[in-house]
Amino acid sequence: MSRHSPRLLVVSVTAAVLTFGCGEVARVAPDEPTVEIGVATTTTIDPAAPRTATGANGTPADPRVGVPLQGRAVDAELAVGACVNDHLVEDGERLRHVLTVRSCSEPHDAEVFAVYTIQAGPEVPFPGDRAMERQARNGCLGGFGPYVGHDYTTSELSIAVLRPVESTWVRGDRTVVCAAYDPDLEPLTTTVRGSGR
Repeated sequence: MSRHSPRLLVVSVTAAVLTFGCGEVARVAPDEPTVEIGVATTTTIDPAAPRTATGANGTPADPRVGVPLQGRAVDAELAVGACVNDHLVEDGERLRHVLTVRSCSEPHDAEVFAVYTIQAGPEVPFPGDRAMERQARNGCLGGFGPYVGHDYTTSELSIAVLRPVESTWVRGDRTVVCAAYDPDLEPLTTTVRGSGR
């Protein structure tokens, strides 16, 4: 359910008959005031802009992306406060996620609120995807409230994590990136830092 509901504007016109047909415009009596009805706005879509998880680039959302920054290994240098878009690019026979950092004042998919390292030596075996996801998420919970200014249990935002996967764990990857995003997959348009959301 989206929190952005369209608003209906009702215009009352008296002493005028308005007829609309294919290609016709509103007609009113000559001495009556003219009322502009149904003004449309258009958005220019850049066909070269990649489609993101939420449509933050002004293009339709790409449902193949899913939750932005969710369940994959960290493949970019991301700092706390970075606002990012998550999109797919063709890489030979497969699609690869690419993160683009952008200004938090521009529409974006998610915002990084914490980055931390899992304390586990090289001899520790990969715990499995479900256990790794749970551990990474639990580690993110502590950083959410201080960054956003609202407790996660009643927040209108959700948490996504980039975390080690088995192939990166065996190479020594222990980095977790925690990001906030809108659960309705609506673009964020300002920073969530201190927003109380």
